[in-house]
Amino acid sequence: MDLASQLLVCLAAAGLCAGIVRRVAIPLPLAQTAVGAALAWPLGMHFELDPHTFLLVLIPPLLFIDGWRIPKRDFRDNRRPILLMAFGLVAVTVIGVGLMFDRLVPAVPRPVAFAMAAALSPTDAVAVAGITGRIPMPRRLMTILQGEALFNDASGLVAMRVAVAAMLTGAFSWTSAIGSFVLVAAGGVAIGIALTYVFSHLLRIVLGTGDAESAGPRVLLFLIFPYLAYIAAEHFGLSGILAAVAAGMVTNRFNVIAADDRSTRVQALAAVHMVEVALNGLVFVLLGLQIPHIVREGSTIARDVGITSTALAIDIALVIGALVAIRFAWVWLSLRITLFRARIRGQRMTKVPLRLIVVTALAGVRGAVTLAAALTLPLTLTDGSAFPAREVAIFVCAVVIVVWLVAASVGLPLLLKNFDLGQDPVRSDPP
Repeated sequence: MDLASQLLVCLAAAGLCAGIVRRVAIPLPLAQTAVGAALAWPLGMHFELDPHTFLLVLIPPLLFIDGWRIPKRDFRDNRRPILLMAFGLVAVTVIGVGLMFDRLVPAVPRPVAFAMAAALSPTDAVAVAGITGRIPMPRRLMTILQGEALFNDASGLVAMRVAVAAMLTGAFSWTSAIGSFVLVAAGGVAIGIALTYVFSHLLRIVLGTGDAESAGPRVLLFLIFPYLAYIAAEHFGLSGILAAVAAGMVTNRFNVIAADDRSTRVQALAAVHMVEVALNGLVFVLLGLQIPHIVREGSTIARDVGITSTALAIDIALVIGALVAIRFAWVWLSLRITLFRARIRGQRMTKVPLRLIVVTALAGVRGAVTLAAALTLPLTLTDGSAFPAREVAIFVCAVVIVVWLVAASVGLPLLLKNFDLGQDPVRSDPP
């Protein structure tokens, strides 16, 4: 079966799963992952993922759409916790999990352990939305999760880029790493905003202010634009992901689609929804396709780093536990600091239920960006030798994604069932 046929099969499977979950009470991402695994085994479908193509085709439009649709006022009100989790929590996760895995598996070089931890740091709010389904999620929590996922993709990938560079060159400098991170992130945001401004003016020059005849071309260009922003930023060595996110967030401000242009807006919403359903579904079906390979190669990968399959399984379990524990500790400690500051200022705040903190920790599901990031690890070093422990890092990331997806699919609906939405601390400073 050629590549085009396989893609069509995957897209059809993703769409059919949406109908299946209406009759069977399972989360859509889990169903799509299971169907992908079934296509690979026992049906024998094989799909070689090119990581750069995977990242380019799937990620920019999804993040652009999320940035376009996230409630801007809610984002501004919660910008502090969002940015702290998207950047601060990522830094703590990379350092903590990287050092732990370096100690657990000494055969894995420390830069590779940090690169793996960086790949594991981005979260997937799309998967969380699919898991919770029709169960109400506290609005403020969902805003924080969506905003965090928008920005930690970029911070995680930039951190991984720094770790890989340290492995390739054999040198590492904190000053250089931090400077590079700030430059790549800020540059990506700047390019995204600047291109959106230019794009909005070009649309008005070429297509006018908006009419029924120009609606189709306008929507087509609107869907292509996130790729342009991503490619332009990456061309200059900046964060394409943050460029796509920033472009999506300022689209309305620059009137790329005018509020009074109802025809274009209706068509854009329909087209965006279709693209989102297709790409999100494709992500999880493709993840499922990798599962048989993961299971088949597990023992070989363990031997390559001098440990048993059982030891590797225990190490992965410890990595998952560390990821959840760090996330839980970050949210809990942030809330305690917020409550302490509020008491000093004489403010009254609603105490956040422990169950909400557990939900926040478990909702840090890893997904498409983690898989793509792991697959983009180089094949060779600068001297032509094989990149050490590459298969181990990919294997660990893939297993963490699947296990966390299953755990969240079971745990989140149970934790959110009968949850009192009135407990959502709207007026307090978030974590």
